Amino acid sequence: MREVDELFVSKASVKLFHYTSISSLLGIAESRTLWASNAYFLNDSAEITHACDVFEWVIDDTISLSIENDRNVEFLRQLKKWIGSFKRGIYNIFVFSLSEQSNLLSQWRGYTPYGKGVSLCFPAGVINGILGKNGFRLAKCVYTEGEKREIINSLLDKLIRSFVNEFFGKEINGGRVDTRYFQFLERFRGEILQVLLIIKSSAFIEEQEWRLISPYYPGIAVPEVKFRAGASILIPYLEISLPDDGHIFDHVLLGPSQYQAHAVAALDMFLLSKGLCSLAGGSGLPYRQW
Repeated sequence: MREVDELFVSKASVKLFHYTSISSLLGIAESRTLWASNAYFLNDSAEITHACDVFEWVIDDTISLSIENDRNVEFLRQLKKWIGSFKRGIYNIFVFSLSEQSNLLSQWRGYTPYGKGVSLCFPAGVINGILGKNGFRLAKCVYTEGEKREIINSLLDKLIRSFVNEFFGKEINGGRVDTRYFQFLERFRGEILQVLLIIKSSAFIEEQEWRLISPYYPGIAVPEVKFRAGASILIPYLEISLPDDGHIFDHVLLGPSQYQAHAVAALDMFLLSKGLCSLAGGSGLPYRQW
């Protein structure tokens, strides 16, 4: 079973892609920053919730195999209750999504406006620079039930070991009996959130997503957090700084477009003029909207 820290890689070894709009590309070129959105405001409506469900199932399985009067059982019951706070609240942790797939139709349709979408290819060196400068961690998402349970079991094992080390041979007095371990668990909220964000529904498996995941920012009003207008609500985000000069992208693909040749030519001129990369191309996918 992998340790929790092994879920995150210290360095990227492959190129990864981000699907977005041309207007977002213009913003990236101007500011030399990326925007990582609050994880509770992503397109997947079951984000976090699905991972919490898996966590609760694993806790139930562990309790069923434990001795009833074992002190760990009470801890596990309180842990399950505390995990519910991740579903009810909104916490400040931020994600920038990447994919192993450079030219996937479902990505064009789901994450870019027709005729105005781009797939940005980030070389490993740029991604590693982000990891070095911004405190983000990089991990590959998991989609199968076996992988999800392995990850949660690893996290649960770490929590139980920490609990035993903290409370072995000690009597705990004061406070509500059914929440007496909540204060201890709060120390792990950030790490747990980062692990939960690796777990995705199998419905998204073809995306082969990787995620840049921020540290956890406790509290509500966080100076680093900015806001942008979404389709119907404000979206909290963090800026991720990019290199001040030199190429940011390996290449950029233009999504399906009615005017492919002209659009690619204009995109190529823009990328060269801004020093972002030296190669643009078209998706070549025969998809159109009437």
